[in-house]
Amino acid sequence: TYMERHPPRADGDTGTALHALQQRAPIFVNDVATMESGLPPLSDQATNVGVKAFANLPLLVSDDKGFQVVGILILNLESPHHFTEEQRIALSLYADQVALALQAARVHSRRLHEQQALQVISEAVATGSSSVGNMIAEQAVALTGAVHGTFWAVDASGYSLTLEGYAGKDRSWVPSNPRLQLDRVSINAHVFRSGSPYYT
Repeated sequence: TYMERHPPRADGDTGTALHALQQRAPIFVNDVATMESGLPPLSDQATNVGVKAFANLPLLVSDDKGFQVVGILILNLESPHHFTEEQRIALSLYADQVALALQAARVHSRRLHEQQALQVISEAVATGSSSVGNMIAEQAVALTGAVHGTFWAVDASGYSLTLEGYAGKDRSWVPSNPRLQLDRVSINAHVFRSGSPYYT
């Protein structure tokens, strides 16, 4: 494969691709023999395969934190090439569209997994399965890649949570106390009273 023939560069050697990602801006090099001094040197791998010109275009999507990198588009040419202003604009617009499409595909895939998880839980509830709690925890772990997860249900009194389901690699993560009081100051009580998720 390509990665076997051209393994990643050693730590500390950033390369032009990472430079483009860090700068959140495309790089166009018409001729590697006259590269700008501010750019990282071309890798031996690229030199050995005869790269004479290239373009690195980061794939960016905007979010509430600014711009998120979802990938990079790398074009290598075997001879010097003058990237015209028209080509640069066209490639930049194309990279923007690819980034949006990739992000949309990821969101769709995530939503599909969520729907599948909810379907599994709904079927378990409909059949009266006694392992519904474990299924809820298992699906949450599968969606996030968490090491373990627990599902707690509010009891009839509304003042405590009862452990109803667990999922994880081993049982060492199972809470020793299957009951949590909500009248105490804790993150669980805060989430319960505020109705808002807590991430850290």
